[in-house]
Amino acid sequence: SVVAAARRLDGPLQQVVDGIGAAGGSAHAVAIDVTDEDSVRDAIAGAAAHTGRIDAMANLAGVFRPPAPIVDTSLEDWNQTIAVNLTATLLCMKHTLAQMIAQQGPGSIVNTGSSLGVASNRENLGAYVASKAGVHTLTRTAAIEVARYGIRVNSVSPGVTATTMSLRAGETDADRATRVAGSIPLGRVADPGEVAEAVLWLSSEQASYVTGHDLMVDGGQVLL
Repeated sequence: SVVAAARRLDGPLQQVVDGIGAAGGSAHAVAIDVTDEDSVRDAIAGAAAHTGRIDAMANLAGVFRPPAPIVDTSLEDWNQTIAVNLTATLLCMKHTLAQMIAQQGPGSIVNTGSSLGVASNRENLGAYVASKAGVHTLTRTAAIEVARYGIRVNSVSPGVTATTMSLRAGETDADRATRVAGSIPLGRVADPGEVAEAVLWLSSEQASYVTGHDLMVDGGQVLL
């Protein structure tokens, strides 16, 4: 039983809901602005009311602004990146954890970090790497705070993944594949489903003794 949330109820969100239904599951779509605390609070309360409880939550929202040196980074880009990537992670955890604690656990939260937040070895990405490094440290802090309730908090750190977010202006999928091939030991970008499998594992009872962990799903990129 899944509650899927995004800014808009149509398009990709509806495709996710329809796909879950076609696979025999139950899914419900909710509109949310992850940067607005009232919206987050209402969405999580609605999810709990719809399903009866919240067993797992994945923080998947993210933004990647055009690369720029720190000296050229606008405050607008900085604020948007921090708001969506980091502050939203805090807000969604805050209200989901309150619900899970009220349920007396157990529960699992999976946040989305980034390989760039682990090994910040790329220039012109100051706002993005700062936001993702913050996600990693926030995840560990939350894991310590809620372990007593049987609630686990982990993160996944994808590398370059085959979504529109990783495409540069005017770039095709083939262009991206050529650009990144030499910087990834496995020699290719990730399929989104490969990242989803990591999220599902961390959310499952198979990972029942894993908390405060960041699972790299980057094809070995941070090794270089």
